[in-house]
Parts: sequence; C-alpha cells; structure tokens
Amino acid sequence: MSFLLNMIYGKFTTIPPQEQDCTGKVIIITGGNGGIALEAARHFTQFNAARVILACRSLGKGEHAKKDIEETTGKQNVVEVWHLDLASHDSVREFADRVNKLDRVDVLINNAGLLVFRREVIEGHESMLSINVISTALLTLLVLPALRQTSTRFNIIPHIVIVSSDAAFEGGLPVKEPNIIQALDEQPSVLEHYSKTKLVQLIFMTQLAKAIEASGKGYIIVNGVHPGFCSTPLFDNTPWPFNLIFKGLLALFGRTPEVGSRALLAGAFVDESLNGKFMSNGAFHELPKIMQGDEGEKMCRRVWEELGGILEEIEPETGALSEGSPYGRDPKLLCSSIHLATNRLTIDSNIHSIPFAMDSRAAAAEAMRSAIEYWSQFVARSISQRLDTEKFENYVRLVHDQHPLPPALVADFFLRPQPSNDNSLDPRIPPYLQVLTRLGYVDAPSILKALYKYSSLHAYAQQPNANEGKENEKENEKGDDKEKDEKKQKITRWKSSYWAEEVLFYGITKSVVEGKAIRDSKTALDMTRIISKLMVLFTTAFAADMIEQLHTAQVRDEMESSRAALVALLLRMCENDILVGAVSKPIAKDVRKEMSASLASFVPTLQLVPQITDKLEQFRTDILASSDPADKKKQATNAAMDELLDSAVGLDNFVVADIPVSNTRAGLYIYLNAALIARPLLDDHALFSYMSNKYQGDIQSSAIDLILASFDILANAVFRNEGQKDAHLLRSFLINKVPILLYQLLPPGFPGTSAEFCITEALSHVDTSLFPTASLMFDESRNNNPYTESIREEFCAACVLHGLVQREHVERILGEISLSYEPSLQKHSKDKLVQDCLSDTEKIQGLVRELDKMDGNVGAVCQALVESLDVILLFEKLPNILEPLCQLLDNWRYEDDQEEYQPVYEEFGAVLLLVLAFTYRYNLNAVEIGIASPDSWVAKIIGRGHIGRQCNELTQRENDHLNGWIHGLFDTEAGGLGDELMSSCPPQEFYLVVAPLFQSIVVAYTHGYLNDESLKGGIEYLVDTFLLPSLVPAIRFLADYLWIDQKEQKSIIKILQLILLPSSISGEASSMLSSVKNLIAKPLEHALRTYQRRDPNNQDIEPLLRTLKDSIPLSRRTGGTDLNELESWTITPPTGLSSAIKLTIQGLVHWSIHPAMNSMPTSYTHRQILAALKIMGPKRVLHVILEEIRQHTEAGSASIVYDVAIALICAPDAAKDAPTVVDANGNMLPPVQRQRSLRDLLKVEAEGCRKLQKKDPALAEIVVRLHRRVEAQMIIPQPPGMLQTAEMSLNLDGDTAALGDAMAAAASGVQGDNMSVDNLTLDVSMGGVPSDLGLGSANDGGSLDPSGDAAMFEGFDTQDMDNFDWDDISNSFQ
Repeated sequence: MSFLLNMIYGKFTTIPPQEQDCTGKVIIITGGNGGIALEAARHFTQFNAARVILACRSLGKGEHAKKDIEETTGKQNVVEVWHLDLASHDSVREFADRVNKLDRVDVLINNAGLLVFRREVIEGHESMLSINVISTALLTLLVLPALRQTSTRFNIIPHIVIVSSDAAFEGGLPVKEPNIIQALDEQPSVLEHYSKTKLVQLIFMTQLAKAIEASGKGYIIVNGVHPGFCSTPLFDNTPWPFNLIFKGLLALFGRTPEVGSRALLAGAFVDESLNGKFMSNGAFHELPKIMQGDEGEKMCRRVWEELGGILEEIEPETGALSEGSPYGRDPKLLCSSIHLATNRLTIDSNIHSIPFAMDSRAAAAEAMRSAIEYWSQFVARSISQRLDTEKFENYVRLVHDQHPLPPALVADFFLRPQPSNDNSLDPRIPPYLQVLTRLGYVDAPSILKALYKYSSLHAYAQQPNANEGKENEKENEKGDDKEKDEKKQKITRWKSSYWAEEVLFYGITKSVVEGKAIRDSKTALDMTRIISKLMVLFTTAFAADMIEQLHTAQVRDEMESSRAALVALLLRMCENDILVGAVSKPIAKDVRKEMSASLASFVPTLQLVPQITDKLEQFRTDILASSDPADKKKQATNAAMDELLDSAVGLDNFVVADIPVSNTRAGLYIYLNAALIARPLLDDHALFSYMSNKYQGDIQSSAIDLILASFDILANAVFRNEGQKDAHLLRSFLINKVPILLYQLLPPGFPGTSAEFCITEALSHVDTSLFPTASLMFDESRNNNPYTESIREEFCAACVLHGLVQREHVERILGEISLSYEPSLQKHSKDKLVQDCLSDTEKIQGLVRELDKMDGNVGAVCQALVESLDVILLFEKLPNILEPLCQLLDNWRYEDDQEEYQPVYEEFGAVLLLVLAFTYRYNLNAVEIGIASPDSWVAKIIGRGHIGRQCNELTQRENDHLNGWIHGLFDTEAGGLGDELMSSCPPQEFYLVVAPLFQSIVVAYTHGYLNDESLKGGIEYLVDTFLLPSLVPAIRFLADYLWIDQKEQKSIIKILQLILLPSSISGEASSMLSSVKNLIAKPLEHALRTYQRRDPNNQDIEPLLRTLKDSIPLSRRTGGTDLNELESWTITPPTGLSSAIKLTIQGLVHWSIHPAMNSMPTSYTHRQILAALKIMGPKRVLHVILEEIRQHTEAGSASIVYDVAIALICAPDAAKDAPTVVDANGNMLPPVQRQRSLRDLLKVEAEGCRKLQKKDPALAEIVVRLHRRVEAQMIIPQPPGMLQTAEMSLNLDGDTAALGDAMAAAASGVQGDNMSVDNLTLDVSMGGVPSDLGLGSANDGGSLDPSGDAAMFEGFDTQDMDNFDWDDISNSFQ
C-alpha cells in the first residue's frame, strides 16, 4: 500500500530542475541508452560536459541514443557509446580497464538494473542479485582508481551515484540466517527480490562512503537516489499480466523520464553533506528503518563483509572486502587497503623531476607514488584528529624519514585546499608549519610559493600581468614544464586565504628580521621571484576592486590585512643585505627586472606615508635599476651634502621666475564640476575664499565668471548626457544657489560694480544656441532641451526675487519680453513636494524642521526629501540636516498609553528611510552624518543592519525578536503581525534583526520549511508601508548573500522577485518601494549581473534587472565612474588613462585660449581625475600634470596651463573617501590619517626641489612655481564683513565647526585608512569600491608592528583556533 501511495505522491510532486556547469567533466552512465539515463545524459551534454559515456549492453541502441542527444542538443563529439554487460564479469573487467585509462572521471552513475519475475541465474547468482548488487559493486570498486586519480590530479570531488528505489523500504533481509546474501540468493521466490536487492544497494552505498571517507572526508561523494516511478526500459521485459499492470500504473501515476533524470543530476551535483545519504525527489530522505539503529548497523556490516567475500572470489584485487581480511571490520583500514589494492594512480609528470636515488625510473615513480599517498593521508588525518604539535612533530619525523619529499611539495600538501575544505585554511596548519620549519622540512620560499599557488586573489586575476607573462615565457623556454603544466590544469584555490596569508607573511617577516629566512643568494632570489608574483596578484586584485568584483566590506578588510602583512615583509626584504647583494649581481638581471616592474605597479595602489613610499622607491631605483651593488658610502656622503645644502638653501629660498597666471574660464568650471560631481561640497565661505584668492579681490570678475561657470557646467552635463538627476541639480544650483552667492558678493547698495551689471555682462557671453531665448523656444526646427530652454529667464527671475535685478530691467537684459509665472500651492503629496523642493529651497528646510510635527504626512515628506537630496546639500551641511533626525530616531519611544503600534513603525521607517537615503546615495558612515555616540541606534543600523548573523551571534533579546517576527510573518496560526509583537520589539531593535530575519527566510525556503504560499504571504507584510523601509538593509543583505556560491542563491532570487515584482501593492507602498529601489539599485544590479554570468540560462534575472533600470541612475552619487566610461579612458592611445588626462588638460587649455571659437565648453568630468588618483596613484597623476605644464609652457601657453593645473589640484574632493569609523558591530573606531592628495604630493616634490634641480632644472622650477601658486590659492582668509547680512534666508554665519569641515574637504583632500608601523602610518587602503565604482574607502586594515611580538596579531579574529599557540607564532619560521 505504501508503494502505491508513494507513486501517487510522486505524481503530484516534482523534482526541481538541476543545473550546473560541467565544463571539462567526464560522465559515465550505465544503462544509458534509454529512460532516465538517456535524459540525464542529454542534460550533462547541455551542461557542457567534455565527455558523456553511455555504458550499454546493446551498442545499436546506444548509437541511436547518441544520435538523439546530438540532434536535440546540437553538440557533436561529446557522447560516446561503450559496451558494458553487467551479466558478464569479464565485460565489467574490460570496461573498468578502459575507464582507468581515462585522464579523468568526474561522475559514475550506476543506473543499469534488472527487474524480472522468474528465477534466473547469471554468473552463479540469482539474476537481480547478480546485476543490481554484485556487478554494480564490482564495477564501482574497479573504477575507483580512476575516480581517486581525478580527485588527486584535479583537486576536485568526484561522485558515485547509485540509482536505487523506494522499493528498498519494502524489502526485508533474512537476518537470522548465518549468511544473509547467500540465503537471499537461494530463495526460490523472486517476487520480492527487486526490493531486497535495492536495499542491499543502499547498504553497499553507505558502507562504501564510510570506507572512502576514512581517508579524508568527501574524497569521493557516494550517494543513492530514488528517481520516482518513471517510464523506463526497466519494465519492457515484464511478463503478462505484470506488463499490463505496470502500463496502467505508469499511465496514471508515472513521471516522465526527464523529471526522473533530475534525481540522477541531483545526486551528481550534491555537496559533502549528502555523502553516504539517500535522496528522494532530489532531496535528503532517511534510510530504511531496517538499516537504522545499532541492530541496523550490525546488519549492514554483515552484508558488507559477505559481499566482500563474493567480490574477492570474482576479483582478488578487491580482497579487502572479504570477511577474513583484517580490514573487513574497520572502514578506515579498509579504505587504506583499497588504496593499495587499486594502486592505479597516475602521477603528475612534474613529479618525475624530483631526484630520488633509485635504480630505475619506474622504481622512482613507485616511490614517489607511495610518498604522495602517504603524505596525503598523513595531512588529512593530522587535521581531522587535531594532533597537538608535540605529537605531530613525533609523527612527521617518522613520515619524512620513510618518505622524504622536497620542501616545495611538503608545503604544498599543507597549504593546498583539502577535499573536505576549500573555504579557509585549517587553524592547525600554522602551528604545523612552525614545526616543519624548525625541522627544515619546509622553508620560506616553499611556503610563499604555496601561498601564491592557492591564493584567493587568483579569482580576480582575469588577465596575467604583462611582465609576468614575459618572464614565464622565458622560464618555459628554459624548460620549466612544471609551471606550464600547472597553468594548463584547473587548480582549486581557497575561497578565503587572506587570514592565513596575513599570519604566514608576518611569521616570515620575523624570520627575515632575525636572519633565518634568507641564508644564501639562491633563497634570496627565490623569495624575490615569488614576492614579485604576489605583488602582481595584489595589484590585479586592486584593479578588479575598481570594477566592483569584491563588493563586500569583509572581503576588502581581509584582503587589506593580508596586503599589509605583505608590505611589512617587502620592507624587511629590502633591508636584507644578502638579498640586496643577490639581486645586484649581473646574473640576477631578470629577477631585478621582474621585481622592479612589480613594484612600479604595486606601490601606487598603496596610499603610504612618504617615508615608506620613498623607501620602496629608493630600493627600486637605487638597487633594482642598477646591475651593480649600491655604493652605500658614496650615497651617505651625497645624502649628507644634499641635506646640508637643503638646510642652507631650502624651498623658501629657491628662486624661480614669476609667470603671470590668467583667470581662465576653465578655472571655476573645473572647481564647480568637482564640487558637484558627487555629494555637493559647496561651502559658501570656502568658495568665496577660493574666488578671492583667484581674482585677488576683483569682485566684478568673480561674479561674472561664477555665472558663466554655472552655465558651462550645466551645458557640459547636457552635452555629456549625464542624466536627469545631474541636470536637475545643476539647474537648481544655477537658479537657486547662484543668486544667493551673488547677493553675498554684491548685495543691494554695494558700492562700485552693481550685481545687475555683472549679470548683464555674463548673460551676454552665454550662447543662445545652447540656452535659447523665449522666442527661439517656439522654433519647431530646434530640438529644445527641458533643462536649458528657459534657464536664462528663470535665472533672471530668481535674481529679481533676491533684489539683484530690477523687475523692469529683465526684458532689457534678456533682449525680449519675460514669460515667467508664479507657481501655485497645493496639498502635501510626494510629487508636489518634490517640485516644491526643487523650485523653493526654503521649503526643504521647513519640511525638515517640522518633520516630527507632521502626523500622517511624514511618509510623503520623507519620500519627497529622498528625491531632493542633492539640492538639499547645496544649502546645508549633512550634520545640520541629519543630526536632528538621528536624535529623533534614537530617542523614539512608545507612549505610555500607546494603543496602535503599526503607525509608529510607519513613521519611524519613513524618517529612517531619509537617513538611509543620504548614507546609501553618498556612501557615508555614521560620523559623517553627525552621529558621535557608538550607542546610537542609527549608527548600529547603518554599520551592521545589513549584515547577516547566526543565532549564536545574537543576544537573547534579539533571538526572541527574531523568533517573534518569523512566527508573525509565516505562522498563520500565530495570528500574524499583532500589536503584541510590535509592542515588545521597538522599531530600532527590529531594524537590527532584519538581516538575520532574511537569512532565516532564505535558509527555511531553501530547505523546504517554507513553501511558496507561506513565503509570498510573509513577503506581502514586508512590502506594506509600515515595514517597507526595512527592505533597504534586507535587499543589501540579499545582494551580498547572492555572491556566495551555494544552493541558497535560487531562493534569494525568488525572494527578490516577490519584493521587487509584487503581485499587488498599494499606491503609497509602490511609491515608497520606488524610493527603496533607488537606494539599493546599484549594488543589487551588480550582484545580479555577477550571478547571471555564472548562470546565463537563468530566466529569472532579466525581469529583476528591468525593474531596477530606472533606479540605477538615481542610486549612487559618489563621484565614481562606470565601467564603460573607465574603459573608454583606459584604451586611449598610446598609454591609456594617463593619455586621457593629457587630452583633457589640452582641451581645457585650448578652450581657455580660444573661448569664442567653440560655444560649447570642453567636455570634462572630475570623475576622470578621481579614477586616475585611485588607479594610477596621486604621484603619477601629478607627473602627468607637470609634464603638460612643461609642454604648454614651451608652446607659449604658460599663463593658461598653470591656471588649469591649479584648478585641478585645488579642486574639492567630492568623492566619498573618508575612513569608515563604524565597524561591523557598530563600534566607533579611532580616526585615521587621510590619504595623500595631489596637493600633498606636490608639496613633497617641492621640498625635494634641490635634488630635482640636479636631474631636471626646468621641472624643478615648474614644481616650485606650481606649489607656491597652489598654496596661495588655498589660503583661507577671514570672511569680509560685507558678506554678513541680516536679510539672508539661510543661516550662513556662526557655524565655525561646519566651516572647518568644509575647509578641510576643500583644502586637504581625501581621507583614507592606515596601519601603524611604530610611529609611522602605513596606509594600505584598497580604496573601498562601492558597487557603482565609486572609488570610495575601505575599512581599517588592522595594526602592523613587525618589530614586536606581543602586538603582532592584536585584534585578529582567531575563530576556532583554540589550540593555536599565538605566543610562539613569531618563531614559526626560525
């Protein structure tokens, strides 16, 4: 009866489609000419398998199946047909011999089986027992060497799938008989033999998995699968009346072969968690009860041993399975025996290069084979048994004495990913390496080579470094086959190797300092080569970070810590006398060249303090650039003389001829472009100071050029098609902000030049073809732009409003009648408020001030403000706007007589959405928006609201909240989301469990604890207005989680579909959801596209991308460039990005020389300079600017090019590049030193003017002249009294703290992350890249003190390293 119920259940359930890239894989399927096996073979072929071998009894039927697959998939030369007859042991042997000659075997699917209803004897046993059990087991064991070889050679985990049946649950075995299999074989009735043989199959599967697992967990994954009741050839030969019965049942309840084949695919794709397990409908299912418990285990061992005896008689090589074998009762020993009995492993060709004192090559290969096998087992068991270092030392001495291997191979064994673990290095490995180093079994070069080989950084190395490629070419020409073969193979690398690299780099650094790592020239050159390759690897990863492949802050933090350790090692190596002497020898020419090239690309990615930069640069130029050892005495003498001269005749006394610098139209154009390219950084006093210094008090020229520059940046944005938001901002700046600035420069009654004169003069230079008059707007032959067509008229109207122009003079200024109008007021609504905010800036401040009094209107107000962020920042600093809102949220409390809680959640969420809009759009942290306390709820939400945490990482209160929300959302019997739940969980606390909540939802849906209906119902709550703002951290979490390559990804896509494409949603909720999408569009789009590249056939991604399309331009404004724009610059001939900067400077100079020749301003975006600073480094960018000054000076345009260069260097840094001062736990971190700006680098160059003068006198003059001009330009004078007015509508005085902030932003450049080295500051920031390629900041990299022991690992996350002897780690490599 249960069998019939299972058929009915299977009819109305399905197996999810299974998909996985099978590129390069070899698949073997027995019985593959029809049914579910044929469909599985078709799927494998579609999934790009290299070879799909159909093992068939009938070659004719196999060829027909092959033709069918090729016709339906369009793929030729993939499917092969091999003969296999399980009714013949000889056929099994021949087939196995053929398989073991293959280079690799990734999957073996034992699908062939037999179902009969009369007793037959095949090979001395009952036919179903012989085919389904004995021959299947024999084949599996005989091809085991091929699977083991694949695992060893390609560092992957092969699969053995045994196609079983739920009929096994109906089977019983004669357990009371002395020999179970013999009794089963002798039973006269075979009606139940099929179910019994399927049960024995499962027993064989579980015991084989245990045996293989004993040598290293998951070395080969073995499982059994039930495909369901399917129409297959299994029933073709059943006699009457059974054939009629089966045909009827198949018609009623049978699955199609394609659905059944998914079970086979699921078994072939599972991870180690289902090793030795049974699967039904593509998911885990408990084993039959007869196999469970102590008695079941005893029965399984009996069957296992009895089967071993039968197989030993057939094939002595499987004698380990026999009852009499000493291994028969111990799966671990059995596994070792299988290793020896099936010793068919093929050793890599590079092994033969290792010298062994053997009489013959065959003997050497055999010895190496034995050594490899022994060391593999030793490493796996040392880790699994958690050997302490004392026992490990005793054992490893014996292993090395019996099987000596060179250091490179020993280090490789310990540092390579294990079959059971490729996530991160086991914490026992560093202490083991400490022992191995002390014993001399490994050394520093061998450890570094293994770290490089298996580093996670390779995941970001899309293209090899050019210099590295040339060096590899030379090495290959010299016969280095090992590296060539290694590149051809696919190497499994660590998913996260950074903590291990950090620990081991520091250990080697300590050893270098103590003179124990580098003892001779050969070691020095070996270390230099591998360090060069590691620098290239980090440089490539940095470039990948610039195009947003890293994405998560955690990955970036770990990578930076690893890179900091590498920098420490590099510095100590540069000081090592043996290394300096070795690389200075003529024979080391190639090594010097390789390291010099690596340093040249590596150092610019590090924003280091000058002392460290100079040290590395000196090593590169003085040591590596010369083939002769450096004359240190001569250097010291010269340095002393230079120091004496510099002290006597310093920078202040360096005489250069003065060159007049013109105030070009490009000057303010560059400044305003930089100030408005990202988060608006317009501080009135900073701007007035800049103009006062630039124009030397000439207010008339200042005002005229300010107006012209404002029109120019708007024209440039329209011409470059920068987007709607940019045009809105620049238009609002011109209409709303510039008149206020003019009012402060030229207030009514100001003696001398009038504002009306300046406005008239400026508008006379504005080209009416770009900004048409009112009459031209009605010209149908023109293509009018809404952002430029009425701007002249509206600007004049705004000037009239501020009393700068008399109303009756507007027609004279414009040259025609004005068509301005007065907008009418309407009731609060989002769209109307947005328009009001854009047209009336005072409305914004009023709305913010009155926000906590607008009961019922908070949602509409906040959504309107979200869409007006850029305009808001034209008039107020962030802390002034957000600090009161954050205080409001932090102090939010329920009333004592609170009756309804949903409206409270709705009001809180609306205000928080506004705060998140600022932080997400501009990539800000809590301190930058005015939060000073680490206990702030808002700071915690910003810092870790999007980070998933396990239950054991949550407090008890958070766990209670999490359980309450899960039941409220998904447990219909719990009554839904009631006031009791929300009253016990204030909104501040709810937002901190949003990420863990969605983490739980993903896991529950993935594993079937939530069905589609329950999931949809719960998500519908979350897209209601009172919870909808929580989707900002939720979607951010899902975007980060989507990067993890695991089975939860499809569940994440399903959840995103329900959120972003809801089937029903109210108008207010839809409007708020649009605001949410605007915040998370960019990071989510990048995560989706990355996932789409992994799974190009997934049809669910494109609809999600389409719904984000309109939000992407509104998502981030951080000054970052997109990939297409960056690519267009980097391909600029002849030198890429530096050439693009040169062309930009040339265009600005040409436009300034001939402003009337081209009505359109030269195309310019400050994003180019920001990207160059990140990619090239400020030093190289400065040198490009200096070179352009030299060339234009020689061409007679010195006065113009200096003004352009000064503007570029003094431009405010609008990119968000400040340190992240809130960690993942919401804790405040101490402030860190900022990165060096162009101004900082120019000062350093100028201070070295005496040295530079000896090499290049003309360049020294340019540097000093430019430095003096820049410093004069950046002086902050006291605000003149004339700028203080009582009638100003905005509070522009008295805010000295805010003024200081603005001055720092304008004058000092950007902030960055550092790591302290003694009293220095080592900045190893990777430049945390937001997902819009914002070139933003990274988190703190940790502390570095190579000279000390105790603080070396301070702050390091030890995770599970309970037995790690941290006190002795510094001696690991002595």
